[in-house]
Amino acid sequence: PVGSDGAISAINPDDIESISVLKDASSTAIYGARAASGVILITTKSGKLGKPVVEASAYWGIKRFSNPIDMMNAEELAELRRESYAVDNISMPANAFLDTELAMLAAGKSTDWWNEVINQNSLTQNYQISFSSGTETTKVRVGLGIYDEEGTVKNTGFTRGSLRFNVNQKIGKRVTLSSYNNISVQSYKGSNATSVLFPAMVGNPMSPITDDKGEYYAMIQNGIGTPRANPVA
Repeated sequence: PVGSDGAISAINPDDIESISVLKDASSTAIYGARAASGVILITTKSGKLGKPVVEASAYWGIKRFSNPIDMMNAEELAELRRESYAVDNISMPANAFLDTELAMLAAGKSTDWWNEVINQNSLTQNYQISFSSGTETTKVRVGLGIYDEEGTVKNTGFTRGSLRFNVNQKIGKRVTLSSYNNISVQSYKGSNATSVLFPAMVGNPMSPITDDKGEYYAMIQNGIGTPRANPVA
């Protein structure tokens, strides 16, 4: 069983036989207070009576944004800033543009922060192999799986390697011993919306990714604005 503090991601979907939901009083009687909102019961595959069977499968796919966000470039944002002063009939102050912004404009450069943090094509791979066999007294199933998924945000992803061994041994006419074992190794690479996605959406295209020293540049929204985290860092 996977407890309330466990991770269902540790279970290989290829090993799942069925999923059912228990919501009646009997679930509370069996599982206690944790079952107050119901219990999701996952049954994994076991060996079947018959000849040994070996199954293998593999697939891979690519994820990409079908409707990427079209961001302003440096010159477009600079023009918008100039227009904002003109509309308000305010003379543009000397610090309306930072030296870094002026340098980017003079060089014809622009930073698309959204494009810098997004994987345009992220790969998903899944490989499975299993062995099952069964007699009147013994049924065995062994499954091995490897799953690897690149995140749509760069430097994110999920990898899982799993090994499951299920055995059912009948002893006499009334006793059956069952053992269900799962070993799962998982690796997460992630980030949160505050540190990556939001700065990428509001990022200043007149800010470079790195400064002259090769260090990540803290984006400045304008001459008097608050620095934002560099989402590429």
